[in-house]
Parts: sequence; C-alpha cells; structure tokens
Amino acid sequence: MPKQYRPDIVLTGGRSGEFVLGLKGPPNSYVRGGGDRVFETDGQGKVVREISLDRVKHRRENNSPTGAVFERMKKSDNPLSAEDLAILRRMGVLR
Repeated sequence: MPKQYRPDIVLTGGRSGEFVLGLKGPPNSYVRGGGDRVFETDGQGKVVREISLDRVKHRRENNSPTGAVFERMKKSDNPLSAEDLAILRRMGVLR
C-alpha cells in the first residue's frame, strides 16, 4: 500500500527516541512531527522512521546481554537521500 502524505496531522513527542517509540498515527503515512521533522508510520500506525533536515532515524530492535528484546530509534550513518528530501519538501519542511 502506498504511503499517504498527511501534513495536516502532527505527532508531538520529545526528541528522544524513547518518546517517539510510543507515538501512533494513521497507518502507512507520512505525518509531521514537532519542529522540522516528519514521521513515517507502518501498517499499524507505529513510527518506523523519523526524517529531519539533519538525519534519519530508523526503529531498530536490540537484544540486551540478558536476552531481553527492546526497540529504539537509531540514527542512520547515511546522508539524507533524494527520496528523503522529496518527502520533506512534500510535507512542507523544505521549500
């Protein structure tokens, strides 16, 4: 299913990934975050990516030494792609 662009919806949460993990929005969408951020949601409405002018963060699953599994937002080592910049433009972050 193609992603929907929803600049009319704003999900607010702290800059810390722990707060972003609990946010939910419309499924399969791009929505605005606080400031100049755009969140991408999956089929259940969970935030799976955070795109800003500085970076992209992805939802990742980590395993602790005790065997516990937890999720966190991890910064990508790659610069913003042309697709990411196009998303920011379409959502009104870039002009």
